[in-house]
Amino acid sequence: MPSIYQKSPKPLNTPKKKQAFLDRQWMKAMRDWLAAEQCEKAERLRATRELFGEPVTIFDPHTHSDYSDGRATIAQNRDAGLRAGIDVVFAADHNSLTQKRSVKGVPSMSWGQEPQAGNHHIGLLHNSRRLYPRKDGTEKDFDRARKLAPFTWIPHPAGWFTKDYSEERKNDLWKLGPAFAMEVINGAKRIHRAFERHDAEAVELWDRLLTDSIRVTPLAGSDAHLPEAIGNCWTAIPKEDATAESIIAYLNNGRCLASESPLLTMEVNGQPMGNSIDAAENQKLRVKYRVADAAGLQSLGFVADGISLQKIYTHDQPLVEDEWEFTYAGQNYIRLEVRACDDLRAFSAPVYFD
Repeated sequence: MPSIYQKSPKPLNTPKKKQAFLDRQWMKAMRDWLAAEQCEKAERLRATRELFGEPVTIFDPHTHSDYSDGRATIAQNRDAGLRAGIDVVFAADHNSLTQKRSVKGVPSMSWGQEPQAGNHHIGLLHNSRRLYPRKDGTEKDFDRARKLAPFTWIPHPAGWFTKDYSEERKNDLWKLGPAFAMEVINGAKRIHRAFERHDAEAVELWDRLLTDSIRVTPLAGSDAHLPEAIGNCWTAIPKEDATAESIIAYLNNGRCLASESPLLTMEVNGQPMGNSIDAAENQKLRVKYRVADAAGLQSLGFVADGISLQKIYTHDQPLVEDEWEFTYAGQNYIRLEVRACDDLRAFSAPVYFD
């Protein structure tokens, strides 16, 4: 599949002016194709929301504009977000907060920041001031970020695109305290789908942290540098309220899901994802779930302490709603993960056991 990041094929001995024209034509053709792809995925999301039948706000916490290294203006990113079916887009630019002036008062937009702080980048949403990392330890800069923003997270915790993170870098995550948020899906330099090997590693990291009793809220962010990439993945909260304040309140309570396409909800003994319940050894616990994807669902599974408890094959049904019972055996959490028929994924925030 051709990529917007490639130049047009360059014939031998092509004059520079003609090659520049060919490059422009190639870029226009790619942009037209990508916009059509984005609209097709948006229609799938619209149909999925209708099938799901429960209130959700869908947002992208991680995009870049021309205030840093993005290719588009705030307005172009907003329009791309609306075209992709995204309710709110955050412009979390690198080492910049000047975009805040352009974002304020623009419907469906908000602001954030993504500076590099030593071994990891740090994401901030709705921060009052710009974070200037001192790079004296990820945990120290993360604490400073928490004082400037009502919500903070770790982007691409295992690496991104062609950049692999060492085990030493990953181990910094255990220093961030008893609870934090991180991306389990990052869509950098991808269009239709976001999930790849670094995201698989991020999910593995997530399970290790959760098993060690660290409460980690999952996010999905497109990390879009091109407006056409907005919509390749997103985060959702179970409420129809497209304001940054409402989104951040739900994130701070851990009530969200991270997705490339499917929508889902889960509760255990009446407690929704993000909440905690008291459970005794050998107690029977009832899980209720609802999952939808207009393109059809391949499977869903429940994971606790990094181990699959139950996997259900859904035979391309677009909507699955059911209950399931299991015996509690001292696990720290349970979460739900879903695959659509084309392997696009979604992850619930965990329900925790005290």
